[in-house]
Amino acid sequence: MNQKKKAIRAKALYDEKQLLVEDIFKVLEIKSKTTFYKYLKFETARLEELKKIT
Repeated sequence: MNQKKKAIRAKALYDEKQLLVEDIFKVLEIKSKTTFYKYLKFETARLEELKKIT
């Protein structure tokens, strides 16, 4: 899974609030909290940009 897809999935799983952050790490094979939060930041910014366009 490439980083963009992983970021999209990480944000979706996080927003669903069904899994613990540690479980999301395992599911997506994320090795660090820093990477996870970078994914969330990236995806949040991407979604905000899409809202501006529409």
